[in-house]
Amino acid sequence: MEPYPGAQLGAYSVERKVGEGSFGAVWCGVHLDTGERVALKVLLPAAAANPEQVSRFRREAKLLALVRSPHVARMVDVLVDGTFGVVLVMEFIDGELLSDLLGAATLAVDETLDIGAQVLDGVCDLHAAGIVHRDLKPNNIMLCTKGDGSRRAVVFDLGLSRLVRAAAGLEDSTRSLTGSHVALGTLECMAPEQVLNARDVTARSDIYSLGCVLYRAMAGYYPFASEDERDVARCKLTLETPEIAVAPGDPVAEGLRVVIAKATRRRPAQRYETAQQMRDDLRALQATARARAAATSAAARSATEDQADQPRQTQPPGLGAIGQGQRPARGEMVTAFVVGIAVFCGLVGAALVWRALHP
Repeated sequence: MEPYPGAQLGAYSVERKVGEGSFGAVWCGVHLDTGERVALKVLLPAAAANPEQVSRFRREAKLLALVRSPHVARMVDVLVDGTFGVVLVMEFIDGELLSDLLGAATLAVDETLDIGAQVLDGVCDLHAAGIVHRDLKPNNIMLCTKGDGSRRAVVFDLGLSRLVRAAAGLEDSTRSLTGSHVALGTLECMAPEQVLNARDVTARSDIYSLGCVLYRAMAGYYPFASEDERDVARCKLTLETPEIAVAPGDPVAEGLRVVIAKATRRRPAQRYETAQQMRDDLRALQATARARAAATSAAARSATEDQADQPRQTQPPGLGAIGQGQRPARGEMVTAFVVGIAVFCGLVGAALVWRALHP
């Protein structure tokens, strides 16, 4: 039986359904004493009748308890209700799914960098806890707005996650839940090795998946986009990811293209070794983008100030500024400085590209 508005689950009152997937549903609820708003995740009736799905659901609760990260959905409590079964009580994230933000559009380079770096913060925390997510995709990334107007990206849904390093009191039960040569995940974002066997995943499989997410954000479509899943799987197993076309003369966009290309290499050994390395490259590109933006803003401000400082009367014929011994205009000096900053940014972007291509 599914919850319904007004139902009581332990100390929580159910308000409304906020989402539903293949196996579970998420309801918004509120703590009866404190008024804290929470997300109540329950299995759908068909899944609740499947012992394997119930085992996965319980594992998700145990895995979430291992992680403390502002970029991974926080677990508050676990309930076992006589009517509704196992209930995961999690922080309520009032925001927008990345999949909804993308729609049929692309994201700006700076927005892609920001979301990607934050998601990688969460992935780094998962991997530090010995967890491989195995299903990173836009539907499992929530974007919420903070008090200062900036976004916070949060990874959720560890239902398909695998514990690759046993933690105290928690052994990896994935092998008993995953049959031999079974693919688990979402094909568009699935790593080639995961297509063959869901057991053969490592941290680099998550890196590939996030690379596909960023590819979609930048290009507007997934690598090997096709309605034929067999064709997608074949291409992932035999071909390198097609390169994204970027506008010439933009070192930040070119740097992002190279990061995505490295993250989505067909062979795991050719990808980033760790999520932290990929995140650091995105952060470096963000710094380059900020420097370029600051230089452009300084140039525009200088030009405006120079126009305001221009004398109303022109100099008499034959008396040039240099001939009168005047110093160069402030705008000329600022322009030279801005050009220097732009050259520096280009060199930084080129260095990132070279490092990604020559690990």
